[in-house]
Order: sequence, then C-alpha cells, then structure tokens
Amino acid sequence: MSALWHELASTSPAKEAGSKRCAIYTRVSTAEQADEGVSLEMQRSRLEAFAVAKDWPVYQCYEDAGLSGATIERPALGRMMDDAEAGHFSVVLVYKTDRLSRRPVDLFTLCDRLETHDVGLISTTEPFDTTTAMGKMVLGMLAVIAGFERNLIIERTVDAEARMKELGTLVCGPAPFGFKHEDKKLLYDPETLPVAKEILRRSGSGEPERKVAHSLGLTRDQVRSVLHNSLFAGKIAYDKRGKNGTRVGYDKWTYVDYVGIEPILEFDDWLSLQQELALRSDRSEGSTLPLFGRMIYCTKCKHLLSAHGSSKSNKTEYACQSAGGGQKACGAQLLEHNLLPVFVSKLSEELRYFVPKFDGTDRLIEMDRKIAKYDRDITQLEGRLAIPEVSVEKVRERIAVLRTLKHEALQERAEIGKEKAQLEEVNNVLANFEPFFHSLDRKSQLEVVHRFARRIDLGVTNIVIHWRFSENECKMPRLEVSPRARKTGVRGRVVEIGAANPLCVQHNPQSALLLHILRASVQDACRRPTLHTKRERKTRRGKRARA
Repeated sequence: MSALWHELASTSPAKEAGSKRCAIYTRVSTAEQADEGVSLEMQRSRLEAFAVAKDWPVYQCYEDAGLSGATIERPALGRMMDDAEAGHFSVVLVYKTDRLSRRPVDLFTLCDRLETHDVGLISTTEPFDTTTAMGKMVLGMLAVIAGFERNLIIERTVDAEARMKELGTLVCGPAPFGFKHEDKKLLYDPETLPVAKEILRRSGSGEPERKVAHSLGLTRDQVRSVLHNSLFAGKIAYDKRGKNGTRVGYDKWTYVDYVGIEPILEFDDWLSLQQELALRSDRSEGSTLPLFGRMIYCTKCKHLLSAHGSSKSNKTEYACQSAGGGQKACGAQLLEHNLLPVFVSKLSEELRYFVPKFDGTDRLIEMDRKIAKYDRDITQLEGRLAIPEVSVEKVRERIAVLRTLKHEALQERAEIGKEKAQLEEVNNVLANFEPFFHSLDRKSQLEVVHRFARRIDLGVTNIVIHWRFSENECKMPRLEVSPRARKTGVRGRVVEIGAANPLCVQHNPQSALLLHILRASVQDACRRPTLHTKRERKTRRGKRARA
C-alpha cells in the first residue's frame, strides 16, 4: 500500500503538466501578530499577487502563526516540506528569507532539501532565485546577515535587561491592579489600592480566591495578579521565565528593590504568602486527577473551567465558576466521563494523518556499503601478510585501523536501526491509539492529553479542540459530549434534558421556574394512572360529578 501511495505521489499534476505550480509560506513570530493576522494577511496578499503576475497556480498557502524563526520545528513548514518531496509544486514563494529561518544553517538545510526535489525558492522582496548560481550566492549572504541580526538583537536584549536590573527600572505595559502611570512612573492608585490591600489581607488569612473575587466584584485573574505581584512588597521581579520560555517558580526569580513606592507588605511576608498559595494549589494525584485541567475554555465568559472531582463516584466535572467580575456562574459544565471517549476517538482519527517518517534509509545503505568495504580491505590485507616483501607491521597497523573504523560503523548502524525500531513502535501505537490510551494509568493519560491538545473551547452549541501537532481544529456539536435524556412530559411531549436550549443555558428566574414546573409535570404524568377502556373513563367521570 505504501509503495502504491509513493508511486501515486511521485506522478503529481505539477510534474506531469510541466507547469510551475507554486506554494506560499508565511510566518509571524509573536502571539499578538498571530491573533490580529495583519502581518500574515499582508504577506499572503503580496505573494498571491506575485503568483498571479507570473501566471503560476497556487497549490496551497502554509501559515505558521506565532512561531519563532529560530527553529524549523513548525507544523506548516513540515507539511510544506513533505508536499515538496511529494512533488506537488515546483517553487516556494516567501516574503523574505527570514520567514523560513533566521539561522543560516537551517536556511541552507531547507534550501538543500528543496533543491534535491527540484523545488526552487523565490523571495518577492529580495533579488534572488535559487535556480541560478547568483541567486544561491545572494541567498547565502542574506542568510548570514539574518543570523547576524538575530544574534545582535539577542545581545542587545540581554544587555538591556542586565542594565534594568542594575538600575531597578520597571518596564511594563498597562498598569497592574492597584497602580497607575503618572509622569512615566508607576505609582499607587488611590481608588484601587484599598481593594488590593483587602485582597492581600483576606487571602493571607486563608480565604479562597474565588470567594474573595465574588465578594469584591472582581475576576479570579485580577485577584491572582494582586497576590503574585511583588511590587506590593517593594520588589521588581525579573527572570520569570526560563530559557525555553516556560514560567519558573517564584523562588527562582531575581528581585530588585523598587524605590518609586513605599511597600505595603514585608518581602518575607510576601514570600510566605507565595509559599502558602503554592501549597493550596497542590492537588493529590489520586483517581480524581483531572485530565482536562486548565484546558477547557468557556467562550462566553472568557475563562477556564474549574475541575471538581469526587473520590466516591470517581467522576470529574468541569464547571465555569465565574464570568465577569462578581457575576454568578454561567452554568457551562462538562463531565469528564462523557468528554473523554469522544476526545480519544477524535484524537485517534486525527493521528492517522500524523505518521512520523524514517529518514535514515540512505544512512543505513551508506553504513552497509562502508562495512562491506572495510571487510574487503581487511581480507585483502590479511592475504598480503603471506608475501615476504610486504612490511608485516604496517599491514597489521592498517588492519587495526580498519577494524576500528568497522566497529564505529557497526555502532552507528545499530543506532540507526534502533531509531528505525522506535519509529515503527510509535507508528504501531498511533495506529492502535485508543487501546493504547486506555491501557495507561491516569497520570500517563494526563500527560498524553496535554501533549497532544492545546485547548478545548466550550461554546453554547459547539465544542472546538485545538491540537498541538496539527493546524486542524476538531469542531463538533456540544450535544455529542453532553448527556441527553428523553422523558415524556404533558400530553406525551418529548423533553430533551441537557440539549442546547437557551432556557438551559441562561439561568434566569423565569427559566428556572419553567424547568421546575416542567419537571413537576413530568413526575405527575408518570404517577397518574392510565385508563384503557371507555367504561373505566365513564366511571371515573361519574365519580367526579357526584363528588
């Protein structure tokens, strides 16, 4: 089957027709640019206009939103390179070469892979074409310049941060809760500072964040921003993220005195508060460990759903606890035992198209060729030992060198074979993902869920799963993961409990009263005896009349 697929892919329309079918690649680095889509749209429109001017049909547009050019491990770029190897297009259009990569080594690697499959690279804002020798030279120069600019930006950023730490300078966007900007300085805000003090006081006494937020008319995020802000202790916190961009613990931050304000909390007390908050957030890893914790997002309230588990029922429920500041819960909820089977099924279906490819076949052939050559040379040299005129010592030294090289080649071949076996094992797991997932313990299932899924958006009528390994989004009706019960109400009307009904979503007094009456009517209809014959009905009416 794979051979047939390879044969079909190799005879692509682009190569058969002999026309220059092009692919468009765009990229932006920051999440803000990715959300707005301005830079992506601008790149795409200009590249499409260039393709129209050249009369080249566009095979596909590949977009990497919010991903750095410092690495080539990008989903859209990987798919584009696979399509290039399959021969779906003959040229790649980019706005600038740094959209592909800012590292010269990576850029040359990508260009070499494209050239291997007769695919050219054209930048619409830079005068070069990799199909010519001059274009390749210009590409090399631009790649070196792009790498130099990247290293220069990194050095300047590091120097600026070091200088800021020495001077105790604070750089921030909007003023944090409890502060305001005045004359390019960050000062206390008289209007919100009393609220911030109340948050610190009540949280320090052990009151939960949710209760504090509801009573003060705030969101939990606002309460947390106050509790974790070291400025209230007169300190500026630096180095909150590690080298890979992940957030590190407060005990690893770098603190510098901020002389612009008078602290309202001692720094040691603030550290104790952080330690207490960390202990409160720790949860046991028992049977109720939530698999979708901090992943399900309520699109109505713009907030993450909270997980609530029960060790007795062994069930986990996700509920939206708060919408805006001080508002009651919107009522959005999901049960894990209903969501998990659908999630695993959708993930297994998506993973069918995510098959890691083994790229070491050529290396295996090369290693086998080297090993065979070493064996031939060793055999030939051993035969020369019987010749009197030959220096036995030199021949033996050469044989020892060849045996060492053969041993190294065998080790390298074993590593390549191990890599191939691991990929085959991974592909076998992906092909039988559902039984594999259910065979894992709960902690391993949690790791798998968070490795493959980035976020789950819970809407009024739909649920959208955002994958980490693919740009595809899995959109499905909310009823697919919500339990539905069918009950017969008054006059045999069918009532769907749990359906996407506005009365079930909007928990206002009128809808609550209506649902209460409806449930009472259903129960009353179930208790009421059924009269099957005409005589029984007449007898019943007669008794009522006499009464």
